[in-house]
Amino acid sequence: MSPATDSERVLVLAPRGRDAFVAKSILREAAVRVEITVDLPELVQEIDRGADAAIITEATIHTADMRELVAWVSAQPPWSDLPFLLLTAHGGGLERNPAAVRHTMAL
Repeated sequence: MSPATDSERVLVLAPRGRDAFVAKSILREAAVRVEITVDLPELVQEIDRGADAAIITEATIHTADMRELVAWVSAQPPWSDLPFLLLTAHGGGLERNPAAVRHTMAL
């Protein structure tokens, strides 16, 4: 098996508590290469290097300046959509969480 390239990894942005380390532990058990980022600028920098997906907590981006991330998402080719998993604190679907709807539309 060849070594993973930078695109063969999942990025996690969950700087509160132990969330990032728990996510990393769970994904590593499934043999997924995971890298933790500490803030949005680092996340965008690492996405530029290559990634298969990004996991972000809603609390992290709730009040953050997302312009750089939104610009990156808008600039990617239509055939190359990077999947984002947005972890929210609220249960239920998007109809019960308007903030998650806004973040989902941006990503």
